[in-house]
Amino acid sequence: MTLHKKPPFRAKGLTLLEFSIALTLVVVVVGAAVSQWSNDKQQATDMIAQLQLARTGMLRFNMDYPCSTRALSALVKREDVEHGACGDSNDLQVWKGPYIELTNQLINNQDLNVSSVYPESRLTLREATVGNVHYQAIILEGSASSNLRAAILAQCGEDCMPIPGSEDLGILVSQTQTVATESSDLVAQAAQPRPTWIPLPPPPPSPVSPPVP
Repeated sequence: MTLHKKPPFRAKGLTLLEFSIALTLVVVVVGAAVSQWSNDKQQATDMIAQLQLARTGMLRFNMDYPCSTRALSALVKREDVEHGACGDSNDLQVWKGPYIELTNQLINNQDLNVSSVYPESRLTLREATVGNVHYQAIILEGSASSNLRAAILAQCGEDCMPIPGSEDLGILVSQTQTVATESSDLVAQAAQPRPTWIPLPPPPPSPVSPPVP
């Protein structure tokens, strides 16, 4: 008769080795997440700094040259100024640039290259009119990840969404109130005859009562 020995009793749960392996995996995953979050936060800080530097240069440019420019390259290249936009044939002489220190190359000869902060990223100048307000803003374009966008918004909030109704990240340079007037209304008002004012006759004099004796 063969006797079968019962297997040794094993308590339910993890052994010390299994617990150590699980704990190591958790530490690695958490460490990688914290490292990525720290990297995104630093990239967001650096990108906001680039936006602020570009805005400072644009504000200085607008003081010397108040007319619109279509490219940020005008901050560092005199020939990229919109010649004659202000109606002055000598407007290029008021250019006192460069208005920013160009540490990176230009992209398409008009945008600022900020790929040193995040790959394939650039800053571009954008203007838009929403309602009766005209906005001038510096916009971040390129392959910014969702994590970087979230990190930027966490630091500067709605200030980094300068154009209402747009999801583009950037920074506001200026906003001006515009007065929209329909030319047809002006023509119609000019065509209407002006009323002719006819003076009314003076009122009759009040009757004078005779003196009482």
